[in-house]
Amino acid sequence: MFTLVSAFKLLTSLCTPSRGGSPGFTPYHVIEALKLLSREPLGRIGLASRLGIGESSARTLIERLEARGLIARSRLGVRLTREGLELLELLSRSIRVHDVDLGELSWGKAKLIVVKGVRPPAHLVEVYKIRDYIVAEGCREVMIGGFSQGTLVYPGMPEDIWRIVLAKTPREALEEETLHVITPAGKFKEAFNGIVRMVASQS
Repeated sequence: MFTLVSAFKLLTSLCTPSRGGSPGFTPYHVIEALKLLSREPLGRIGLASRLGIGESSARTLIERLEARGLIARSRLGVRLTREGLELLELLSRSIRVHDVDLGELSWGKAKLIVVKGVRPPAHLVEVYKIRDYIVAEGCREVMIGGFSQGTLVYPGMPEDIWRIVLAKTPREALEEETLHVITPAGKFKEAFNGIVRMVASQS
């Protein structure tokens, strides 16, 4: 059985650089591949096209997923195994992404990433620790907070901005013990990868 931490550790390990250099995919691509392969078998070319990565990267991704027992090959292509489906189910339960309009803050269209089971930051030091992982992936504009003990909290956020964020946060995102990360829509993938690597770093 996977836990969220072990699942994120697996995602990051699948993207570990080899002697030939870094693979052309990230944890975001791995999850998208799992979603695609849960719907229909795909070959290397089809997977590469759907994910927007090169065929050699798709080949490497398939080889690594197969080595971990997450996919199996067939004449129609590759498909998820039971373990692959279990991993995808956990990730689907644990991660929710909401569209948020933050035009009032000049961000315009933004993404709210909600991660269940990850304790939200209680103070600015914890915010900075999470932010460091996200910035390392190439996303510099980010708001980090969460919902805990019945309250939406973004440590260090000015009151006027917090009120806008509160008004824009969907009701279904207000679940206990959830991490909230808001980022411009164009930087969603980078922020997502940073969250995965942050959680995976936990012991």
